[in-house]
This record gives sequence, structure tokens and C-alpha cells, in this order.
Amino acid sequence: MSTDTALQSPPNMSESQLNAPGLSSDYTLRSAWIHFLQFDTAANKQKYKHVRIRTVVLMLAFLTSFISIIFTSNTIIALLVSSVLGAGFTELVRFALFLFPLISTGIMAYATQFIPSQSWAKYRYSAELIRREIFLYRTEAGDYFSKSAEENQKSLSAALTKAGNFSGLNITTDELPLPDDENLVKQIQSVSIDKNGFGKLDFDTYVTKRLIEQKKWYQDKSYGDYRKMQRWQLANLIIVAAGSLLTFLHFEAWVALTTTAVFTVTALATLMMYGRTYNIYLKAAQDVELHYREWNIHDQAFRNIPKNQADFIEKAEGIFGNEIDVWMSQTRDLLTQSDNTMSQALGGAPPDKGSASAAPADSKWAGEDTQEPPAVGLADAEDDLAVINTPAPPITDNTSENDKEPKQEEKETLPA
Repeated sequence: MSTDTALQSPPNMSESQLNAPGLSSDYTLRSAWIHFLQFDTAANKQKYKHVRIRTVVLMLAFLTSFISIIFTSNTIIALLVSSVLGAGFTELVRFALFLFPLISTGIMAYATQFIPSQSWAKYRYSAELIRREIFLYRTEAGDYFSKSAEENQKSLSAALTKAGNFSGLNITTDELPLPDDENLVKQIQSVSIDKNGFGKLDFDTYVTKRLIEQKKWYQDKSYGDYRKMQRWQLANLIIVAAGSLLTFLHFEAWVALTTTAVFTVTALATLMMYGRTYNIYLKAAQDVELHYREWNIHDQAFRNIPKNQADFIEKAEGIFGNEIDVWMSQTRDLLTQSDNTMSQALGGAPPDKGSASAAPADSKWAGEDTQEPPAVGLADAEDDLAVINTPAPPITDNTSENDKEPKQEEKETLPA
């Protein structure tokens, strides 16, 4: 891919970044990498904060319910503690019951203002859109096939704008800090499958390092998510069984506690999205395997034609694009469901249903919400958690062990 013709330098990049040693003169591709690094980093940080803060709130809500049930029901534990520690401890418990809900409400107010529940998902979606465009651009496939360098750079620049508009935030805000100037080259090389990041990406490298590795990642994540769902469902079943046993033994106060525990476990499972993605990743892995097998049916002469290779790559990236579209649609619905559950935990009304929607209507680029998912209550969450769809057997590929790279543990770190 020729890079003799370069567009005007992107305004978001500092002079030191544009002139960093080891970077290509293709300013548009540089900007694409920087945008990807920004969204990727922001998605990881926002997801970490999102999960941790809401986990703390759920734990505080459970602790409040636990204290309330134990110390207001004249249980043996309550009577024993009161007799040993005296009336002062009872007053302390009452103060805790007053303080914990206030702390939880304050934390959620902060999170709603500065760490919106859907921000990390939008950052992740934008990062994956840019990753796909970089692959298409570097392999000259799809809209980039048989075009001049200037036309391709204009197309890539337009794609970056659309990806940025989807997140709805300015790329230069504190949420998306510019990568460190001195380590920019290393950062790009660390996320590039050819350890370079610039220049034309040959077809064989794309197949072995992008296609096959992405399929392996889908398989690993699918089975990992399925196993986690099983463990959390088992925990719920154990708690429900304990509640039935306590009912039989006439320990009504403890039965109420198991009900609270079921609510908390279900809310945590929804927050972690356990059991909600394995079917998406499994289908994507199967689609990739089918696409690769169909390609290998053709003779070598057919597979050596550049146009056929470009079409193969375009269809492969279409599979990845469909996966991220479905993931985004389901994630936004789950985040709305999680917000509803958090509101229930705090004793408030569920948030407005219009705060989330399905995936963008314009396939991958529209920034507006198009649908309103139904509000989901605790009973629905428990029903969802109980559903298990057995995944298909593992998919095998025809590559040798030498062509494979180590497994990627997280979606955020799969190299582009």
C-alpha cells in the first residue's frame, strides 16, 4: 500500500507524536492507531470502575439487609451479641443501618455522574470498529481495494470520525488521554499482529494472526463464560435449597436472608454478564470456521488472485463486525437491566427505559439510540440466569502449532 500521498495531519495529535521516531509518514493511519489506543484504554479503565463501584454498592446493600434481618428479628445471634456487647452496640447497629444506604446512594450518584454505565461499552465498540478499519486499510480490502492512497486515507479518516461520533465524546477529553509520546511506537507495536503496525499487511499473516487467532479467542471466551455461568447458577441453587431447608426448620428470619442473597448473586451475575456472551462468541467462531473451510475448497490459483483475497478478508471482517454489533446490542440491554437491579437494591425506582437501546440502526455507525429494551425485574434476571444452552463441540483448525500465538485473555487486548 503506497503512502506517498498523505493528508493533512490530524488535529488531535501533538507535533511530538506526529514526528515520533519509527512512525510511518501515513498520518491517517497514525491517527487511527492513536484513536484505537485511546478508546481501548478508556474502555478498560471505565469497565474496571463500573464493575468495582457497583459491586461495592451491592455488597453494602446486602450487608444492610443482613444486619437488619439479624438484629431486628430477635435471633439467637442478635440476643447473644446484645447481651455481651450491651446497648451501645445496638445503637451502633442502628447507626450503621442509617449510614450504609446513604453511602450506597452517594456512591451511585457519583458513578451515574462521572462513570455512566454504558460509557465503557461505547468505548469498546468504537475501539473494535477502528480495529476492523485498520485491518481493511492495511490489507487493501473492502472499500480500500484498488483505490489510490489518498482515497483510502480519506475513507479511513471518515471511518474514524464515525467511530468517534458513536461514543459521543470529544477525543481530547480527560476520558481519552493522548498516549505517552515516548512510548507511542511501543504501544502501537504491542497491539499490532505483525509487531509493526504500518505498511501493507500480507494475506498469509492476516489469516494466521488475525483470522485463526480471533477464532481461538472466540472459542476460549465462549467456554469460559459458559463455565462461569454454571458456577453462579450452582451458587444460586444452593442458596435456594438452603432457604427451603430453613423454612422447613421454621427459621423464618434466615429465610429472608437467603432471599436477599439470591437477589445479590443474581445482580452480580448480571453485572459481570456471566452466561450472556458465550452464544455470541460461539456463533462467531463457527462462522469464521465455515468461511475458512469454504476458502480452502478453492484451488491455489484462485486463492492467489488479489481480488479474491480482498473479498475473503472483507467477509471475515464482516463476521467480526456482526459479532461486535450483536455484542453491543445485548450489552446495552444488560447494562439497563443491571441499572434496574441496582435501583431495586437501593430501594428506588428503576431508571428510565430510554437510557439504553439496541445496537446502532445504521449497522455500525449510527450514534442514536433506536429501541427501548423492556425493564427487567429480579424474577426475569433469575430466569435468565437459570437458562443454559449447551455450546457446540470445540472447533478445530488446520494451522500448525508454530502458526499460533498465545491465548488472549480479554477482548480488550486482542491485537489489531
